[in-house]
Amino acid sequence: MSAATLREAKPKAVPAAAERVRRFDTLLLVVVLAYPMFRGLLAGSQFPLLVSTASCALFAFRNVNLRMSLRAAHAVWLLLGVFAVGTFLVLGGSRSLNSSRLLLFVDALLLFFTLSGRPDWLGTVRDVLLAMLLLNAAATILFFVVPGVYDSFVKPRFFAGNSSATGYESGLTSHYSYNGVLMAAGLLLSFSKMVAGDAPRKGRGWAPVAVFVAFALALLLTTKRAPLVCALVGLAIAYFTFSGRLKFRSIMRIVTATALVAVAIAVVAQFVPAVGGTFERIMDAVESDSMDSATSNRTWLWEHAVELWDVSPVIGNGWGTYRFHWPGATDPDAASITAHNIYLNLLAEGGVVGLALFLVSAVQLLHLGRVACSSEALTRGDRACLATFSLGYQVFFLAYGFFGAPLYDAECYFVYFALAAASALALSAPRDGGRHGRD
Repeated sequence: MSAATLREAKPKAVPAAAERVRRFDTLLLVVVLAYPMFRGLLAGSQFPLLVSTASCALFAFRNVNLRMSLRAAHAVWLLLGVFAVGTFLVLGGSRSLNSSRLLLFVDALLLFFTLSGRPDWLGTVRDVLLAMLLLNAAATILFFVVPGVYDSFVKPRFFAGNSSATGYESGLTSHYSYNGVLMAAGLLLSFSKMVAGDAPRKGRGWAPVAVFVAFALALLLTTKRAPLVCALVGLAIAYFTFSGRLKFRSIMRIVTATALVAVAIAVVAQFVPAVGGTFERIMDAVESDSMDSATSNRTWLWEHAVELWDVSPVIGNGWGTYRFHWPGATDPDAASITAHNIYLNLLAEGGVVGLALFLVSAVQLLHLGRVACSSEALTRGDRACLATFSLGYQVFFLAYGFFGAPLYDAECYFVYFALAAASALALSAPRDGGRHGRD
């Protein structure tokens, strides 16, 4: 081969090599995200978790941007991550986070630090998560339409000894709460792509709408009230922030769409009662004359969190140490490991210091998400989609935190840290901040 031929071939070889590297790193991301998105199916062995953790470490090593600007949120989660690991080392998994949850938490934080300096990867993370969430939504709908698939195959094979895995409500997860937060994430992701992502190709405009409707239906089938309400709040705030124009026409579009959706749900609920189950539970909570009844006895969990806070008000009792044993429970080892309120949970486990640190990070990330989403220079595309989702999911996360445990559920770790929080930081950084690898 002549020297001229070699000079001509060399520029072509570089993009090909870069593309192979990119594909390998994408595969690593798929392996990392598969475990938290399908951990109910993979929890029978520690091997998938170890593979996921190893893949996460390798991806971070290959892609960390050492030139990125460090923010307060980075410092907060470095401190809280060290606090979580230190609690585990001192108290052990039986009295703090178990090893599986701790590994997932650390993996999510590792991706948070990596991806907040590599905005070029955020679109890939979004698409991988959306595809996996869509599989969960499809399974939820399938189990409702064909219950035999769940009863004869999924339940005996993956959840034989788990009474919380009930059918289409829990889907491919071990509890309907987990499925609810996954479907809420899918709803917000699909909505951000529908309203802020690249315009669909001609003749394909129905596709993003169909995906959004699938997530909405699946979320309704879970019968979870709080994830639905909080997701709708996040969705509305993100839309109005992105549009930047509270004009009569924009407001009327939302009002009209909301009315049409409400009518459609009411009609479908007449023929498919399961779809109306979520709204029936919401009305039961509204009409309840007891706070215990309205909150499914969460007040007991909240009161216990306050009691634990009293024991160590400044630095708390240690990350993951919350335990509440229900009175009259037949299994003495059965206990709620979260207070179903992340703010009270943080007070109990991290004291005033832990809660204050979390709020510093939350306020900064929410502010950056709002700024990115409301930028006048923002037009439909990847950046707009990521900014809209980041703001919407952060609102969902913080609102749902009053009634659930998104800070302690592995199903929320990666959506929040690796996508919503990382996007808020990455999109506020200089445009060239994400082009550097490990240099």
